[in-house]
Amino acid sequence: MIRFDKLQDAEEIIPGFVRGWLRDRKIVVYKLLSNEDYVVDRWIEVGRETLLSWKVSTPYCAIHDLSAGGVELTPYARLATTTAIKRLPLLPMYSANVLSQSPTNRLLQLFVSFNLGTKHPTLKRQIVFSLEDGVTWLLHQIDNKI
Repeated sequence: MIRFDKLQDAEEIIPGFVRGWLRDRKIVVYKLLSNEDYVVDRWIEVGRETLLSWKVSTPYCAIHDLSAGGVELTPYARLATTTAIKRLPLLPMYSANVLSQSPTNRLLQLFVSFNLGTKHPTLKRQIVFSLEDGVTWLLHQIDNKI
């Protein structure tokens, strides 16, 4: 079992938002502990900065962990992420989004699996319910090449 506190170089960016790494910094993991608007804004900003500094020769692999109690995709977070996705560069990108298990999130998983959400030509996304499932999905997408 992967525990967030055991990730490489885990750092609290601001209260309510932590970033860490897996596989020698080839997978970035973002963990939100709050869904306050200022935390969402910083999450999107740091995600964009991280993506823009990513080595072009390596697919961008990210896990966005929103499974902490009380954290959910608020209307503000949905709008902010939709806007951010539309502005992403055209690089190979894979994103596993970890949510808590709920009927609503199960529906969201189905929605994303049929690619009905915000589309981007080089971004593949998946909703999962554990950090381990996110890592497994990412590795499957890139054939364990990282």
